[in-house]
Amino acid sequence: PYKALTSYTWVQNMPFIKEKYQEWFVMVMGAWLLLAVLLNTPVLQRWFSSALCEFLGKISYALYLTHYLILWSVTCTLFLWLSPQLGYVAAAWTSFILSLPLMAVIAYGCYRWVDQGAVGFSKWLYTRFFRHGYVAAASVLSNLQQRFARRVSRLSPSRLGNVG
Repeated sequence: PYKALTSYTWVQNMPFIKEKYQEWFVMVMGAWLLLAVLLNTPVLQRWFSSALCEFLGKISYALYLTHYLILWSVTCTLFLWLSPQLGYVAAAWTSFILSLPLMAVIAYGCYRWVDQGAVGFSKWLYTRFFRHGYVAAASVLSNLQQRFARRVSRLSPSRLGNVG
């Protein structure tokens, strides 16, 4: 689909863009233009700041991770069940649309119980060990090393066995 866009002479006449990168150039420029329009259009800003878009933003990574599970199981089963009655295209669209709520529910559950837990754990880990930067991490490692050395020094030679 991007071949028509990359055939424009303005892209082909740029010597610094190799032919194999012309598609990527057009897609990147399109993304930059879309971002510029979004940042300068208050109507679009209001819409993308809505509660629905914020919710989709929160569950987007979990949705990315889990949507294939639903597509390969539930959506395929629905499609195979509906295709004799509805036909190919109608069954594909119907099974996909019926699977969307399940995808959202599973993604929200994954966000709520996995993603938020992992974020909370990483915050705890950061405040416990790395709050003051690498110095705190180095002091934790130094403390562990000293504790290990004390435990080893308490061991009597008879407990170590025949060493050396």
